[in-house]
Amino acid sequence: MLILYDLPDWLMAVVIVGTIVGLSYAGYFLVHRIGHRSFSEIETDVAMTVLTVIATVTSLLLAFVALSVWESFGAAEQAVVEEANSVGALARDLAIFDSDQSRDAPPHAPGSTPTWS
Repeated sequence: MLILYDLPDWLMAVVIVGTIVGLSYAGYFLVHRIGHRSFSEIETDVAMTVLTVIATVTSLLLAFVALSVWESFGAAEQAVVEEANSVGALARDLAIFDSDQSRDAPPHAPGSTPTWS
């Protein structure tokens, strides 16, 4: 089992996906070989209706997850901006004291634009 941890990432992905696909095909052919059943038109219609409802609910859940991720991204971006502004304010505060630390501190965080608010 530990040999799997020594494989490169791409090979590990191929092994995992290949194993799942192989087991799925084996199960599919085994089930169809043992018992093959035909369904009536009513049973097929009921199954399609249920699958439509399940697909709709899954689509709605996926949309809500995407919206949640988008909002989290916006909140993280806002937190980064606030932190960069705090670092700039700290550097200005240290400049008042004219110490070694204030001479070494940048006027604003690297890669950010200073906001004077």
